[in-house]
Amino acid sequence: MQRRAFTLIELLVVIAIIAILAAILFPVFAQAKQAAKTITCVSGVKQIGTSFQMYLADTEDSFPILHRPEAEAVNDATGELASGFWAPNGDAQIDYLKKHSIRATLDPYIKNADIWKCASDSSTDVKYKVSTFTTSYPYRFYMIFPLSPAGDGAGDQKGRIYNLSSFEKPANTWMFNEAIPFHDLRMQGGESAYAGGCYQPTAKNNLVFLDSHAKTMPVDKTLASYTDGQNRKCYDKNWPRNGWNAGTWPKEDTD
Repeated sequence: MQRRAFTLIELLVVIAIIAILAAILFPVFAQAKQAAKTITCVSGVKQIGTSFQMYLADTEDSFPILHRPEAEAVNDATGELASGFWAPNGDAQIDYLKKHSIRATLDPYIKNADIWKCASDSSTDVKYKVSTFTTSYPYRFYMIFPLSPAGDGAGDQKGRIYNLSSFEKPANTWMFNEAIPFHDLRMQGGESAYAGGCYQPTAKNNLVFLDSHAKTMPVDKTLASYTDGQNRKCYDKNWPRNGWNAGTWPKEDTD
């Protein structure tokens, strides 16, 4: 008995159905994969927060600070290299990071270096390399200074080192955040949008707070904003939304 072969029309219909199903399912799979990465990165930054608490338990609640002589020797007087905002430019800075960065300070409590890299971050390598970031999660910028935010040691902030008692609402104050919203990188348009941090206000990144809870939040709720030359509202990854006030800082960061 002869079997009936598919006609050309039938084959085209089957191919069309498969194409439609693929168009529907592939974005769903991609979203599921991205959601899994987001969850993994939230877990990672939470572990960093837990390691920070362990460090505080060993230092009588005192936050890690910048090693000034060593920092100035490798042009890191602002602490942005040690905090994780800059990538090392040579062997001297790499050696400095291995000994004096915030990551190096917390590594004994973490054990697994891969925690420092978010799965969606292609710009970071946990192996110390020149011109490559060593963490996806910088330490909150001005907390690294044992002086006033302006760096001059003026007024009642002179010689101050942060500790948990410095904050009235630890659960509203973040300590580590993703350098950029890796999972939700929606820009406002324009060639300079990425370089200027001109994300959509609802673009979300992951953070860990002083009480060690981690969550995903919009950049407009967590980062300081400014208006660029194209009248766009952009965001500064170095600064929390509420910044500081010389008389009352540090402030809480979220509503």
